[in-house]
Amino acid sequence: MNVLVIGGTAEANTLCGTLRDHGIPFLLSRAGALREMPQTPHPSRVGGFGGAGGLARFLQVNAFSHLVLASHPYAERIAANAVQAATESGTPILAIRRSPWLPGECARWYEHDSLESIAGALVSGSRVFLSIGKKGLQTFEARPDIWFLWRVMEPASPSLPGVEIVGGPSASVEEELELLHTHRIDCLVSKNSGGSMGYAKIVAAERLGKTVHILRRPAPPSCPGTESLGEALRWLISSGQETVRR
Repeated sequence: MNVLVIGGTAEANTLCGTLRDHGIPFLLSRAGALREMPQTPHPSRVGGFGGAGGLARFLQVNAFSHLVLASHPYAERIAANAVQAATESGTPILAIRRSPWLPGECARWYEHDSLESIAGALVSGSRVFLSIGKKGLQTFEARPDIWFLWRVMEPASPSLPGVEIVGGPSASVEEELELLHTHRIDCLVSKNSGGSMGYAKIVAAERLGKTVHILRRPAPPSCPGTESLGEALRWLISSGQETVRR
């Protein structure tokens, strides 16, 4: 067995640690969206493959027996390329799918299909916390009547009135409450990334009665998937045994 794991997510890192503990060979592939990639203890590569065809060749040349797609829920291109590459190369594929965040009982929660829709729905004169990453910030440049706080992993410096915070989300609800209070935030804008990291800001906004505008997820990749890392490991082991029997 030889597994290619695609994704720079917490799920990808956890799965790689489990594969290492079980003595299963693997390679972690990360897109390299950041100029300075975080260190990882796992054997890894950074960068694209040159489309679905390039990924299919990479799978075949390096004799990968399985492909696990553990990318971010909004990474549509790599997900589509992975499914196509798996089909072309005949490689079994499984997607790790995070559970989406759901609104609380007292949430002022609005879902949208695009950032443009969210930008158009914001109330003039409000103070808005953008937690959508670096891509898409320019969409809100059309709203100079709003003050923004935006948090990014590395400097973005869009033409927005407001303040930039460089760093990842806090896991502490108390810290996110303090952030919203300090900057007098009226509204939170976020992708529905799911998972534990980043959920604290949702809880904080709902606790303070703030409006939450959520960008809906794209359709999941058209391949088998699971939300359980344990099920992913069992799938790898069982399908690996089936391959050996053949």
